[in-house]
Amino acid sequence: MTELNGSRVGRYRLLRLLGAGGMGSVWLAEDEHLGIQVAIKQIDVSSDPGDGTRAQRVSRARAEARNAALLRGHPHVVNVVDLVEQDGLPWIVMEYVTDATDLRTIIRDQGRLSDADIARVGIAVLKALSTGHSLGIVHRDVKPANILLAPDHSGNRYGRVMLADYGISLYAGSGQTRMTNGVIGTPGYMAPERVQGAEPPASDLYSLGATLYCASEGHPPFDRGDGDSTATASLTESPARPVNACDPLADLIMGLLSKEPGHRPTLHTALTGLAAVETAARAAADPPGGSGGSPTRKSLPPQPPRILAWAVAGAVALTAAALTAVAALSDDGQQNTGQTDPPARQADRTGPADADDSATEAGVLYGGDVGLRKPLEAGDCVIVGTHNDDYTVLTDVVTVDCVETESSPTPAGQVVATVPDAGGGEAPVRRECGRQTAELRRSLADALLTVLRPDDAGGSGTGAEAACLVFQRGILTGGNLGEHREQGASLYISQLGTGDCIDEEDDDIFLADCDRPHDQQVIGHVEASQDVPYENVDLYAICASRFKQAWVRTEQHDVVGYTNSDDWDEGFRFVTCALEGVDAKLPAGVATPKD
Repeated sequence: MTELNGSRVGRYRLLRLLGAGGMGSVWLAEDEHLGIQVAIKQIDVSSDPGDGTRAQRVSRARAEARNAALLRGHPHVVNVVDLVEQDGLPWIVMEYVTDATDLRTIIRDQGRLSDADIARVGIAVLKALSTGHSLGIVHRDVKPANILLAPDHSGNRYGRVMLADYGISLYAGSGQTRMTNGVIGTPGYMAPERVQGAEPPASDLYSLGATLYCASEGHPPFDRGDGDSTATASLTESPARPVNACDPLADLIMGLLSKEPGHRPTLHTALTGLAAVETAARAAADPPGGSGGSPTRKSLPPQPPRILAWAVAGAVALTAAALTAVAALSDDGQQNTGQTDPPARQADRTGPADADDSATEAGVLYGGDVGLRKPLEAGDCVIVGTHNDDYTVLTDVVTVDCVETESSPTPAGQVVATVPDAGGGEAPVRRECGRQTAELRRSLADALLTVLRPDDAGGSGTGAEAACLVFQRGILTGGNLGEHREQGASLYISQLGTGDCIDEEDDDIFLADCDRPHDQQVIGHVEASQDVPYENVDLYAICASRFKQAWVRTEQHDVVGYTNSDDWDEGFRFVTCALEGVDAKLPAGVATPKD
């Protein structure tokens, strides 16, 4: 079948085979008029010669494609965009869902879904079915393999839920889809009445119930190893109650699996029930007063272990797409529990003082809350006891080593510059600090400026300058920033700024010289949705959506994304994106986006 590579079906050039089943094959193709990729399905009208004439089957394929086209634009349906006939055979042209994964693959890899995700998938499918039923269209083959999950705009790799093969599954299903006496469906998901030849819309609800059962338990309700035994069991046996689902979800699934179509919940009842399940499940995962809160003052968050996650692009099939690769890179970073090191704090606050400088006694220079007795200098790294969200209120500031060691905690921020404070008020000092730190802050993810002025608390007579500190909201900076870093230094992702060139070696990243070949260049940061759990985030999709069109020129370049699992769970939802060479280093010099 691969001999068709490069051939044309109408205006569509076949690029590669995505998958084949018992009654058809799906190709990735290019629409040569619009320059976009599509999925095109070849219908095998000869797979069951006993089911009507060839002409009748072609005619039915046309009718089903027209029905499916009525659902174009539905957010939870894979859209049919064209019907092409070549050499008397129908080809169905559909949108190509990039980076999609079918639910069957997810269940196989994960074992089961959470109640909240099962409910979310069910709601999306029900909305698609509701629209189809209102148009008189019965899907007839709802099953995990025909439900696609793909990244949404927030970067959730499973954020989009779409029902595939809508209205054309009669003629092109997976290898398990079969036709017997004119009945098409998948054993284990096909409603009993359909086995007996009836096709009421409620049969789709039974198939959805079997699909949700599989998502909860890891297998369909009547899995007997072969099609005939499974079909017989669905006719004669009662399903075992799902043991992994919460009671309301289990009740709903059992209702959908009722043998009698009239005993199943209506579409509206099923939607309402699943919505209640999803709301309750997500509330249980983030109870009031739990980690989802954002107090005005909080202890310094724990030091992030040096754990980097990165995602790379991969080829995906329409109905059997591979998960975007996410690899964890880690070392044995020392954790800071939020309590500053007692010996270090003692030395900083009460060490020997200048006999001639009584104004710098403990707690005077920057005020009693800040607690520093020595002037801050450019390059000093600090930790703080407590702070508000934007670091405008600090207590118990302590200077620490900028390079983390086993005996030194992770820096929360750094003094990037100091500026003279002639007593002219806060505004000119803040403007000058803003000017001197602007380029660095623009390059970092969610950077914040804090200005500490000696004369605010009686320290103006010391001659100390105002300190311009840079923090990042919700994350520790981790070490030196900007020009205070050294070439070859090992970095946290929080230390990476736009334009930085980096090398990757032994599961770590290092600041590289842009004037020499290097592995990657940081091209920006993207804030992801707060609703996406770390295990679902698709870093590649986030970076590709924002930067790929402007930065990737050839197949020799691609984008990657970095984030930190601990920080993500704490609410820091920024992804650092970089341009990389696919098979070789980037050339010397700073890359620029396409015009």
